[in-house]
Amino acid sequence: GDQAKQRAFTILACLRQQEILSEIDYQDKSLKGQMRQADKLGFKYVAILGEEELNKQIVILRNMQNNTQREIPIEQLAKEIV
Repeated sequence: GDQAKQRAFTILACLRQQEILSEIDYQDKSLKGQMRQADKLGFKYVAILGEEELNKQIVILRNMQNNTQREIPIEQLAKEIV
């Protein structure tokens, strides 16, 4: 949704300010398509943020190397991925 996208851009800017290399989907691909792209680009982690996650103030952090995922508070994202 629009609110999740706006928050995702804010999170992206914060990560980049902390010099954490990060990217966001600008093409509105499906989640499956985004995961394939992240895997192709060799990303270690993917943060998933939708309306449900936004309401709970969490992101789903997916480890692309071992295909595990867990919910973490949005504020802890940067700590978890460095």
